[in-house]
Order: sequence, then C-alpha cells, then structure tokens
Amino acid sequence: MNTRRVLEAGRFAPSGGNNQPWKFTVITDKTLINEVEESCWAVWDNVQKMYTNDDTVADLVKSFGEPVQAGIFDPRVMGGVACVANKDLPIFLNAPALILMGGNDKMLGPDMQVGIAGQNMNLAALSLGLGFCWIGFSIAINFIPELKAKLGFDDPWRVLSAAVIGYPKFKQQGIVKRQNRPVTWFRPESK
Repeated sequence: MNTRRVLEAGRFAPSGGNNQPWKFTVITDKTLINEVEESCWAVWDNVQKMYTNDDTVADLVKSFGEPVQAGIFDPRVMGGVACVANKDLPIFLNAPALILMGGNDKMLGPDMQVGIAGQNMNLAALSLGLGFCWIGFSIAINFIPELKAKLGFDDPWRVLSAAVIGYPKFKQQGIVKRQNRPVTWFRPESK
C-alpha cells in the first residue's frame, strides 16, 4: 500500500506561517487497531448513556450555557454515536491502516490546518486507488490519557481526527448526496 505517499501529501500541505501544527501516527498492527477501537467504543458507550438520560442532558445544557452551541445535540450525530456505542458499526471499518491526525494546541489554528493536511492525504489516497474514510470518532482517544500518551499525543498534542485507508471491497457508485447550500456573490455589475 502507498501509505508513505499519502503521508507525504499531508506533510506538504500549506499551513499558516508554515508552522505545520500536525502530527501523524500510523497504525497497521491489527492488534493495536483493535485495542484503540475497544477503548473508543467504551468512551462512546458512556457518551450515549449520558445523552439518553434526560436529567444528564438538562445538566449538560446548563453547563454549556445558553444558548447551546448549534449542532451539539444533533440527532444525526447521536444516531451515529448509538451505532458505535452498540458496536453495530466498527469505528475503524476493519481497515488495514489507521492514520491518527493530531494538532498542537500551542500553535495557531491546528484544527483547520490539520484538516487541510488530511484533505491532501484524502486526495492522494484516492488518486492511488485507495479508499480513504475520515473517522471523527477517533477523538475519544483524547479522553483516555494512557492511550493518548502511548500513541504519541502528549500535551500540547491532541487527536483531531483520523482516517482509515485500504483497498475498498466495493466501488461507490456516484457521489454521496449533498445539501445545496446557497452561495452569496458580490461581483461588479456588468456593463
């Protein structure tokens, strides 16, 4: 597999001031991928239990303050959490390679810049005939200090996202449905 070429695409991504606030950890050891997945499942199981208890949710709303950030209790997200928490969905999709993408919180804007590096990796993987899938559920690693440290994400580093890559078992037909978001244009008037 061309994992190194995918990583190089991420490494050469643009970043503000060329500060490169990213770190990548690649896991191809199936035993370790399974260990990480089991640990993440436990975190998401606890999250699901919190969000399905009305009293806990009321307390969470109070702790977030009013108004609550949009999307934080989005039922689409909670449906995904339930699938993961119930182990109906393998977090890392049984892929042969897991790439954890970390950001350094002492640098400017790591979230967006790691996202840019990840998108570069996504495009490189697809150009090489590999499947690439973003795994947001990987952020659970940040709530497991021993695992976070074992994987090389001591403070000020944290896991911002992950991706799995491998040769897909099937080819997706067409593009996944997208919402049509309006675009606002400001252009000079034509003469």
